[in-house]
Amino acid sequence: MPSLLHQYPDPLAAGQRPARVRGIVLLDSSIVYGWRSGLLSVVKAVGQMDRVSPAAVAVKRCDRWPDLCEVHSHFAAKPMFARWHPEVLKDYIRHGTEVDPADSSGAGRRLKFRPAIEAGIYSTVPHRLDALAAGWEKPETRCPRSKKSGSRRAFDRNSTVN
Repeated sequence: MPSLLHQYPDPLAAGQRPARVRGIVLLDSSIVYGWRSGLLSVVKAVGQMDRVSPAAVAVKRCDRWPDLCEVHSHFAAKPMFARWHPEVLKDYIRHGTEVDPADSSGAGRRLKFRPAIEAGIYSTVPHRLDALAAGWEKPETRCPRSKKSGSRRAFDRNSTVN
């Protein structure tokens, strides 16, 4: 069965049981290796990950709204979300937000995936995954794989595993 993966623990698990994996596709993943991993190692060592990774954007992300109408207005005004089919956006809002426990009216909404957690993921992205990439080349773990990233993300622009 092909594996469709988003974050870094998944390919590590796939490498542990290669017989169960026919292919790996990483979607917009934060995996960094090659020369970027060396750069990332230096950035981490000097304590600047929060400034150069998407973590800085994540912690500033608007994550609370007074009601569902405001959530919809917020996302519908953003170019990326404006292209989505209205039903897809509606589902995203319904399943990606939850009742805000800090709102006494009961109508307030907040993102389910907390910005601080997202920032933490970006700030602690592994930078020593060359061994994993090399492991994919071993005959016993070789399988089709690909990494697809958005072209507008400076963090991992043009990074592809073929």
